[in-house]
Amino acid sequence: MAGGAYLSYWSPQPGFEVDDVMRGPAAVASVTFQGVSGGVEIRVSCTGGVPVKRLVNIGPDTGR
Repeated sequence: MAGGAYLSYWSPQPGFEVDDVMRGPAAVASVTFQGVSGGVEIRVSCTGGVPVKRLVNIGPDTGR
């Protein structure tokens, strides 16, 4: 996609909720899922037209 990564859809697992979304198109699109014991941020970018994901664990005390 010209213009970067774009998230089409996202769905949290039971016990999690969507905390923040940067849908794109952007150099990095991301979604954050948060639960009582922490969460995870999923970042997606494109390198040479191929999607690349990165997972970032978020602890419960980050204030996010």
